[in-house]
Amino acid sequence: MGLLKRKRNICELEFAALKTVLDKTRLELEVK
Repeated sequence: MGLLKRKRNICELEFAALKTVLDKTRLELEVK
């Protein structure tokens, strides 16, 4: 159970990081 929870936390972190990258990319595209 602990392992599953840790795995889910990592997925959430990766998802948040991906979302941040996408937001940054969109901002850069809008500036250009």
